[in-house]
Amino acid sequence: MAVSQIAQLPGVSDGRVWRTFGHYVDQTHAQENFLTVISVGLDETTSRRGHNYMSLFHDLDAPRGLYACEGRKPRPWPSLPMRSRLMAPVPRTSARSV
Repeated sequence: MAVSQIAQLPGVSDGRVWRTFGHYVDQTHAQENFLTVISVGLDETTSRRGHNYMSLFHDLDAPRGLYACEGRKPRPWPSLPMRSRLMAPVPRTSARSV
């Protein structure tokens, strides 16, 4: 369902729905624990015809996405919100690949 259709249900603006959505996504990301992430995969795909790319970061050991952003590498990597948590020192015996 499109955001404009969702906004019509309670009679609010599209912007308000996007702000609410953004609030809860940020709140959920803040609660995530990425210390168990050992292998990270990066997939680039087009979101529409043309050159509108998306970069998707995945946990290769668990069935979950870590982050999605617009653009192609290497630009999306520095903006990854959990990068500092992902790049934290890990004992050599537990790290397999990045």
